[in-house]
Amino acid sequence: MSKGKQLTIWLIWLITWPTTIVYLYSILDPLPALQGREFDIISFTLLICVVAFFPIIVGETPIFFIHGISFAVFLYFGLFAEIILTQIAVIALMFKLRISKHELYRIPLNLTLFLFVSIISAAIFYLAGGENGPLTTMDIGTFIPIICYALGTIVANQVSVHLLLMFITGKRSKFFSTSLLWDVATSSITVPVGLVLYLLYTELG
Repeated sequence: MSKGKQLTIWLIWLITWPTTIVYLYSILDPLPALQGREFDIISFTLLICVVAFFPIIVGETPIFFIHGISFAVFLYFGLFAEIILTQIAVIALMFKLRISKHELYRIPLNLTLFLFVSIISAAIFYLAGGENGPLTTMDIGTFIPIICYALGTIVANQVSVHLLLMFITGKRSKFFSTSLLWDVATSSITVPVGLVLYLLYTELG
C-alpha cells in the first residue's frame, strides 16, 4: 500500500476513533451497568484476549472467534463495554500476528473497522427492539433482535471489508466471495456460543 493511503488511514483513525469513543461514552453512560461487576469485566477481557491469541489462519487471513465473547458482553453490559473489549482483542491479535513496521497501518485500520461494525450491529439490534441486561423472558421477541444483530454484523463487516479492498487496491472486487462464506460459517458458530455464554453468565455469574 502506498504511503499516502497509509497516512489517510492513520488520519481517519486519529479523527474518528477518539471522537466516537468519547461521544458514545457521553450518550450511553455505561458506568451504572458496570459498577460492582469490575471483576467480571476483567474476566471477560482476559478471556477475549486468550481467544484472540489463537486465530485460525486461512491463506494470509486470520479468522478469530472473539465475536462469541463480545456478543455475550454486548447482550449483558451494552454497546460501550463490547466496543472496548473488542478493541482490546484486536490489539491483542495484532500483537500475536507480529506485524512488521510497514504493516502498522493495519492497527488503526482494524480498530476503525471493528468500531463501526459494532455500532452498526448494535443499532440494528436496538431498532429490532433488543435490550441489554439479564434475560427476563425466552420468546420470539427476544430472539428476533439477536438474529438481526448477527445478520447486521455479517453485512456490516462484509461491506466494510469490500470498500476497504477497493480503497487499498483501487479495483472492484466481488462482494460474494470466499470471505463472505467464512464470515457466515464463523458466525453460525460464534453466535450460539455467545448466546450460551450470555445465558450461563446470567444464571451463574
